[in-house]
Amino acid sequence: MAHSDDVRVSESKNAVDLHIDPTDSDSSKSIPSTKVTPLIATLPLAAPEEPRSWWQRRPRQDGEAVATRRSVFDDPDMARRYQPRPDWENLHRFDPSERWTFNEERKVIRKIDRRIMIFACVMFMALELDRSNLSQAVSDNFLPDLKMDTNDYNLGNTVFKLSFLCAELPSQLVSKYLGPDRWIPMQLCLWSLVSAGQFWLDGRASFLACRALLAIFQGGFIPDTILYLSYFYTASELTVRLAFFWTAYNVADIISGFLGAGFLQLRGWHGYEGWRWLFLFEGLLTLAVGISAWFLMPAGPTQTSGILRGKNGWFTEREERIMVNRVIRDDPSKGDMHNRQPITPKLLWASIKDYDLWPIYAIGLTFLIPATPPAQYFTLTLRGLGFNVLVTNLLTIPHTILSIGGLLLISYLAEKWNERSLLGLAVQIWKLPFIIYLYVVDMSTVNRWVSFAVLALLLGSPTAHPIQVSWNSRNSNTVRLRTVSAAIYNMSVQSAGIIASNVYRKDDAPRYREGNKNLLAIIALNITLYLLTRTYYIWRNKSRDKIWDAMDDEQKKHYLDTTKDEDLNKKNFIYVSPSTPRPGPSKATSPPPDQNIDEPEWITTSPSEDSESSQLVASQRQMPMPPLTPSVEFFGHLSPLHRSGLQYFTERTVKVLAPHPQIFDELCELILPMAVFNEPLLQGIVALAATHRLATCKTSEEQSSQALIVAGFQALSSRSLCQKLSECDEDQQLIPLLAASRALFVCEVFASEPSPDRWSVHFRGARGLISRIHDKGLSQNPTDELRFLLRWFDMTESLVCHSMSDLAPQQSTIPSPTTLASDTDDEPVYIDMYLARTKDLLGVFKEIARLCRINNDGTASETSSQGGQVEAEVWWLLNYLQSIIDRDQANPPPVMSIRGRVLSVAEVHEYRLSNQIWQLTGLLLIHRRLRHERRSSPLVQNLVNQILECAERLTLRDGLTPVTLLTPPLFFAGCDALGDDRPRIKTSLQGVSTALGLLNTQRALEILEQYWKADPGVDDDLADRSWPKISQFLPY
Repeated sequence: MAHSDDVRVSESKNAVDLHIDPTDSDSSKSIPSTKVTPLIATLPLAAPEEPRSWWQRRPRQDGEAVATRRSVFDDPDMARRYQPRPDWENLHRFDPSERWTFNEERKVIRKIDRRIMIFACVMFMALELDRSNLSQAVSDNFLPDLKMDTNDYNLGNTVFKLSFLCAELPSQLVSKYLGPDRWIPMQLCLWSLVSAGQFWLDGRASFLACRALLAIFQGGFIPDTILYLSYFYTASELTVRLAFFWTAYNVADIISGFLGAGFLQLRGWHGYEGWRWLFLFEGLLTLAVGISAWFLMPAGPTQTSGILRGKNGWFTEREERIMVNRVIRDDPSKGDMHNRQPITPKLLWASIKDYDLWPIYAIGLTFLIPATPPAQYFTLTLRGLGFNVLVTNLLTIPHTILSIGGLLLISYLAEKWNERSLLGLAVQIWKLPFIIYLYVVDMSTVNRWVSFAVLALLLGSPTAHPIQVSWNSRNSNTVRLRTVSAAIYNMSVQSAGIIASNVYRKDDAPRYREGNKNLLAIIALNITLYLLTRTYYIWRNKSRDKIWDAMDDEQKKHYLDTTKDEDLNKKNFIYVSPSTPRPGPSKATSPPPDQNIDEPEWITTSPSEDSESSQLVASQRQMPMPPLTPSVEFFGHLSPLHRSGLQYFTERTVKVLAPHPQIFDELCELILPMAVFNEPLLQGIVALAATHRLATCKTSEEQSSQALIVAGFQALSSRSLCQKLSECDEDQQLIPLLAASRALFVCEVFASEPSPDRWSVHFRGARGLISRIHDKGLSQNPTDELRFLLRWFDMTESLVCHSMSDLAPQQSTIPSPTTLASDTDDEPVYIDMYLARTKDLLGVFKEIARLCRINNDGTASETSSQGGQVEAEVWWLLNYLQSIIDRDQANPPPVMSIRGRVLSVAEVHEYRLSNQIWQLTGLLLIHRRLRHERRSSPLVQNLVNQILECAERLTLRDGLTPVTLLTPPLFFAGCDALGDDRPRIKTSLQGVSTALGLLNTQRALEILEQYWKADPGVDDDLADRSWPKISQFLPY
């Protein structure tokens, strides 16, 4: 479980879990406690894998479907308990709301394979070359050259194994302290020098010393590398990758055979034996790999920048997010330690005494022994059968190829069948008849090729080592335990090598009947161990299931909050066994069954006419619209100036909105037909189009020319609008005049020198027109044009009231805090594509502005007399916003597409992300402007950081998308941003400005930069005094 007791999650600047307690502040006022539930994005998750029989193929996945699997982080209560520690190196990319598709995931995995896995295999090959080249050397009279015999050879192997064994755990602890990316290259360089130094061996003492040093420096490499790979891969992926990892081991043996066959032919060159050149060359080859490792091993998924890896690293920010969140979702315990955190002696002892892993350690101690002595003596046996040096070394290749095929097969079957113990048992049964043959038959009396075939089939048996390493890793419930258990397991394996090195003795040569009889006994022991281990884990899971399932939800949560059980002793931990659900670290990795995180039935991605979304669309469209492109005669009444203006507008609109046909259709079908018959509106939208183009002008001459066009059409539109208002006697004419007011308002807001005095005139005019429209009863059954304009005004009012206090509503615009909008409105709650949020959030922002006006405009006595009431209303408002957040978390609001257009998963994601940004912004304004939280408080800074995190995940592109509405949240967050968040605000606003070409966004950034320059971020009181001046700007 994450260290939720060690550090307050809400005080971590980079924490993603939005667990906000309003009492966690430096305010001296006594305020009732309110729980604000974690705000976790509610995109659909990938469907859980269905159980299938071993002969059934995995169903094909839709590449564009969501690949994010369920985890503890989809349950708010569980998410808090599994929060990664604050110093976790990947915390800045951790986001429970992150979603990705299968295509994205496959692309990331392939990139990890290319960048990380291939080089890990190369390093393992280097280890095996230097570790196994002794078997090639002995085929070239190595022992007689150094005046040694087979007992000395066995002693050398024992010394190597014992030294390797002793170095395993210390090496793993050093690696955890320094980081694998530093320690592994250091190991490679050290042992390569020892390996190359074997060129100068002169006898038994130097031989034993070099074997000891080589083992000491190589010890721990394998668990170090496995721990390193676990930073990048999920548990199921790691099993398959470890199969390739050990395949590299066998490939190294093949290469070693060829290298041995070549270098051993150099006997006599410059007066030295061939085996000396073999040691020297392979040692220098490893040294080259070691030097490369310093530059090609990144510290972790989010730390890949380096000299040879580029300034920006190997992975994009999006790819880093996918890597981090897929791994932490698969195993939340990987956030318990950072990658350079040492393991204390107390933690080491706690890991060693976790007896539930001892069965796997016991298997590691014996499973390799049956084939190891024949393998160590393979080349000597072949020489004894009459094969020469060259043929002997070439004959080491066939069984290695066979072993590779078997290794990949059982690793695949282990994941496919979710079975490990029986596959390991099957490998022991494979070896049994061949060991019996060695025990019964005298190899010297049969054809030497028959003897070779028996030995090749014995040594070609697949190894269960990779699946057992993965088995051990999965059954380790923390990074600390995984680190230690990997070392202990590998120590068991090395101990097996020590035992195996002493099975064949000189006094038992040449048939080694006593040794082969011992190997048969060990095979019988291995079969028994596999069956007992299988039975033990099944029993342990059933025992824990009985206790865990007897608890209700509250008891389970209480247990997780209060338990002192650690690692494998937790009642919700599940051991990997044949009865384990495919696969998962604990029962907590799935949210409770009553949590609704499935894809909502009402997502507007289905074109079915019977769907709820289609019915809602139909209810929103009550009148047929004129064609988008009328005939030429349709424009006959227009003057040449008006015709050119219309052409200007349509060309600009097409350019801006072409990537977004849903918005293009709505604006052009709703606004353009009205503009054809309404002179003020036509002139206004031409001025608006010219304003957009003004932002793209490169030179001052272009800007001056374009500014004249804007000013000219604005003046024409304003004059025509005044005239039409005085003459207007038709109710339906009010709608295009409202559209003209909208166009003029937007022109003034986007002007190079925006003035509240100018844009407020048009806004007040639009408010007056809407009042008349309501009085005429037109809003009771609105047309599509009017509905569009009412939505625009509602959204705009929620923003302008924060810039000019006299534009704030006089009365509350939201229902009682105990009543949600979905309970009172006739239409269901949805995210409006034009607003990029749910409609009820608009009322929240208006209410915030109204309460701010009361606080700021009232006299001291009035404020004092109303203080209790205002404070109560603030808390009502906070509860109301929280109820919206809780509602959207439990039932993700669908996105209302325009004209029934089918939305992609990515589009739905962006609109929900935008809705989340506005919810966070509302919380920020309430706590900062109404509750007067200090800017430097963890609560405020956490909200600022969350707004940034969400904004940075939106795709910046031209046209009207949720990005269009990013300027207000980023501006509000920028007013309270501190430290490193300020450059991030700047980068985000620059991105929006570049993507959309909006002068107002550029102006927002300029104001923030002036404010930041005047306020270095150390004086909260200065920030409070500057707020009224800053808020006069309209971040539209």
